[in-house]
Amino acid sequence: MSPRPHLRPAFFILAAFSLLPWGRPATATSVAAMTDADLVRHSAVIVEGTVIEAASAWDAAHRRIHTTVVLDVSRTLKGPDRDRLTLRTLGGRVGNTVAQVVGAPGFTPGEEVILFVHDETDELPVTGLFQGKLTLAFDSARGERVVVERGIGVERFAGEIARMAREGGER
Repeated sequence: MSPRPHLRPAFFILAAFSLLPWGRPATATSVAAMTDADLVRHSAVIVEGTVIEAASAWDAAHRRIHTTVVLDVSRTLKGPDRDRLTLRTLGGRVGNTVAQVVGAPGFTPGEEVILFVHDETDELPVTGLFQGKLTLAFDSARGERVVVERGIGVERFAGEIARMAREGGER
């Protein structure tokens, strides 16, 4: 007989747990916090507008999903004036397959936004990932449209951003 029979059940329980799969490794995205001045400085284009399209599709090699986002531009705060802005971002949903870039903003047709774009040709074109997409909404209590993430009126915020861009917020 074993000198420590009371340890035998604990040993078998630990051995059994060591054989279990413990899931997949955790992943994360690190994003440095950006001030509004940082967003302006690192953006080539800043626009206000309405998302009119957000369509996802596989690339030609069927390896990656990209979403084409089309924005009807109502105001340009930095960069060349335009009526439309089209971006191709990494990630999206095609059928039952979802490709997600943690921290990247999503887009919904009909939403009004101010968008900071560092490079229109990049797969992650929005400056500072989620930080570079600000949602606009009407605040009935205040009687004005506001930048939801900042809690201030759109006109005031847009004026501050345009001023920063003029005063050397260039890249």
